Amino acid sequence: MLQLSPQNAGVLYWRAYLENKPLAVQDLNPDMVFPFRPETAEILAELLKNNDHWLLKYHLALIEWQSNNLVLAKELFTQCGKSPGFAPFYAARAELYRLEDINKALTDMQKAAELDKSQWRFGQSLINYYLAMQQTEKALETADTYHNRFPANYIIGMLHIKTLMLNKKYDSANDLIRKIQILPNEGATDGRQLYKEIQLMLALEEMKKKNYAKALDHLSSAKQWPENLGVGKPYDSDIDERLEDWLMYETYIKLNNEKAAKETLNKILSFVYTDSKGNIFSSANNLISAWAQQKKGKGEDAQKFLKDWADKAPGNALAQWAMNAYKGTPSKLPDEIRVDENFRVLQEWMALQ
Repeated sequence: MLQLSPQNAGVLYWRAYLENKPLAVQDLNPDMVFPFRPETAEILAELLKNNDHWLLKYHLALIEWQSNNLVLAKELFTQCGKSPGFAPFYAARAELYRLEDINKALTDMQKAAELDKSQWRFGQSLINYYLAMQQTEKALETADTYHNRFPANYIIGMLHIKTLMLNKKYDSANDLIRKIQILPNEGATDGRQLYKEIQLMLALEEMKKKNYAKALDHLSSAKQWPENLGVGKPYDSDIDERLEDWLMYETYIKLNNEKAAKETLNKILSFVYTDSKGNIFSSANNLISAWAQQKKGKGEDAQKFLKDWADKAPGNALAQWAMNAYKGTPSKLPDEIRVDENFRVLQEWMALQ
């Protein structure tokens, strides 16, 4: 059966072992071979007694890694050194060392990208590394390169947009988000979230310049659900537009449009921020509900609302942040707390006040 099989590395390992013949290392090809069976690990360990080829160590390392034998896996990867000319090897080793030696991981990611310029995933890893290290300019430079190389790849496209935003290049990000084509898939909300954040950041820039009509255009755009972003619009009752409406309210105030301002404020106040059991949804937008109550002269209700949220969710850092921000002393969230576009835009808005 093995003789009839495609003669890839995995088959050659088994044949050499079962036939008790020397392994033809010159015929080994690493492509499309993903060993995982413990039986194969035994064969590789036996073959390594008479062969020092890096591919055997690499494949054995993969098996040990998936078996959670990390010490042995790292030792085998290290023994391979710089011998491999195979890009996925360096990508795999970078992932294995990512939490232990970030500099070594970066060197391997760069090596993988250098060896195979036709693979977009190596660029994705590099961009994500620079973002994690808060090296936003380097992330943008890398994203520019890979987006030019893979213009139709929406995953690289979204990373490119994200790096543009982090470098405050909102106009360029807006141009790209309107052209990108994201394949619809379950839970594909990232594109729409990026789109909303871009529109709101552009609105804030126009508000800084007192271009309130242009700000309203961007705020209206923020409520749209373009088809190219890979996600359909939910029911209106499931959409939280308190942030967009708050910025609209502030803009209407600047334009002396009291009627529109009042209607928008009432819309914020009508938002249901609890579930059927009375639990308060955890969202930075809850701060806006408190501000809206305050604008209606219900400051005590606003404080009670925020206190209820904090009491019902003890240890919720976002609830404490909202309470502090309402009092005019916003605190810094712990680094491990993941924030969304609402929080980031609110932070930017509060910085302008």
